[in-house]
Amino acid sequence: MKFTKRLLSLLLSLLLAFSLSGCKTSTEQGKSGQTSQKTGQEQSKIEEQKQFDKFLDRQVKETLSQNTLNLHYQLKDPEKYGIKQEKVSIGHISPGQDKKALKENKKTAEELSGFKRSSLTGKQKLTYDILEDYLSMLIEESQYPLYDNIIGEVSGIQSNLPVTLAEYQFYREKDIQDYLTLLSQVTGYLQEAGEYLKAQSKAGLYVTDGAADTAAKQIDDFLKESGEKNILSATFKERVNDFSGISKEQKTTYNKQNKKLLKQSVYPAFRSFKKTILSLKGTGKNSGGVCNLKNGKKYYRLVLKEQTGTNKTVSQLLSSVTGRLQSSVKQMVNLIQGDESLQKKFYNFDPVMTSPKKVLADLEKKAKTDYPPLKKVHYKIKYVPKALEDTLSPAFYMIPPIDDETENTIYINKGSTDKSGIYNTLAHEGYPGHLYQNNYFLSTDPDDIRLIMDFPGYSEGWASYVEMHAFDYAPYDKSVAKLKRINDEINMAIGSAVDINVNYRGWTLDQIKDMLKEMGYGSSAADQLYRLVSSEPGYYLKYYSGALEFQELRNKASKELGKKFQTKEFHKVILENGPSNFLQVRKAVEAYIEENK
Repeated sequence: MKFTKRLLSLLLSLLLAFSLSGCKTSTEQGKSGQTSQKTGQEQSKIEEQKQFDKFLDRQVKETLSQNTLNLHYQLKDPEKYGIKQEKVSIGHISPGQDKKALKENKKTAEELSGFKRSSLTGKQKLTYDILEDYLSMLIEESQYPLYDNIIGEVSGIQSNLPVTLAEYQFYREKDIQDYLTLLSQVTGYLQEAGEYLKAQSKAGLYVTDGAADTAAKQIDDFLKESGEKNILSATFKERVNDFSGISKEQKTTYNKQNKKLLKQSVYPAFRSFKKTILSLKGTGKNSGGVCNLKNGKKYYRLVLKEQTGTNKTVSQLLSSVTGRLQSSVKQMVNLIQGDESLQKKFYNFDPVMTSPKKVLADLEKKAKTDYPPLKKVHYKIKYVPKALEDTLSPAFYMIPPIDDETENTIYINKGSTDKSGIYNTLAHEGYPGHLYQNNYFLSTDPDDIRLIMDFPGYSEGWASYVEMHAFDYAPYDKSVAKLKRINDEINMAIGSAVDINVNYRGWTLDQIKDMLKEMGYGSSAADQLYRLVSSEPGYYLKYYSGALEFQELRNKASKELGKKFQTKEFHKVILENGPSNFLQVRKAVEAYIEENK
């Protein structure tokens, strides 16, 4: 999993000073003088490019060195990369981080602006533009201290920390030792998180009682199994026992240390964190969307910029979403009216292919028609522990380290992924979704700093866009596949519309119930959706808005190029541009259109 923006906001800073030195060129007239001047200019450009690479390299090293968890996830062999971490650290959650982040990010932005962009290579210019926009966004976010919800229903630390620790791979014996040190720091980490929540409460920014109850239940789910079956017990034992290079006695010793730390440190820390969460119930002054907070609408616009990567206004986004929702509903009605048996087929659907390995193999083969080739990717399929099935997403993809692209893992949640949805779920997480997109981008040899920046609108938007198109590949009745695709898009559109209506327009739960009732949904669906969008503003939009952006660009390219349009080439442009805001993606697509007219 990638960094949260809050963590990256703190870490993405230049701590080593860098100053540019001017380069003198000859001003003599004549042929020899012009040649000398030209040579001097070229040398100046080359030097500028070298210094820019060094600047980026320092950014990456300083960022990753701050936190052992993130360093380990991003690099399999840090020392080979030039990073030697002296102290193991799980990281910090401090109410005062925003001020520090603001100072550091402003310093970084100033350093970046000192480079002469025109002297950089095309690849460097793209990185420059993306980093400049990213830093601007982080600086703006620092103006809203304590607004981030660290116990969100989907992204909260109470559900993500156990999985992050469970997926901590052991490449060498030191990794085992570092991991045990990290476990010993969970108490301090969650105590800091508790202080953050108290500061939120004092500022009137604490979550709703419903959100607090949900977070507490997620902790209960994690602690439900406190013995051998707990995720941090079972996975540690498996990882240690599979590790070669240490004796059986050493493995036994490490397993005993893990059990002791879980019992004496980790479990009590989570119980205490749950107690803090519940003790602050009733202190939140906002029971609805973030627009009800001070400067809430302005903050929500920033959230959408971060989550979606779009430069559209909120009104434009809502118009796009509602427009697609209305057209999708119309398509569904026409489809069902045209085939009286279709609705029955839809509800009684029994897929012929349910094995994850077979589904991924089928998708990989069929995706070659519309997506550029990629060398064979190694991946593992794992299942979410039963104790966490009610807590985690239906499926998720774990991004491999920068220096080892073979460590790809897809988690499937059996508790919320039924066999009828396995094909499109794996299209989203695997081919041609996250796994394919991430590995294709790695194959383009991007600047490493781009691998530690997070653009959810691009990544989740891409995965949602290809998921919808992957229904064309599904090995079952085409009319059922089409209906399933439309149904999925309607659900994303509804979630996105509710998100904006609640968090920007201030709609109440009753208004959401009325909206959904008109579309045939019950009050329980409205309750669940209202709670989620209030807790995680922008959650649905990072999927759906991004997908709409890609589809709009595809429609634009297809319309302007006519018969010259090639789907595979269009996708290649997007993939080679890589994760960024959609302003950059749009520039790349427009350049592609101009070159091929």
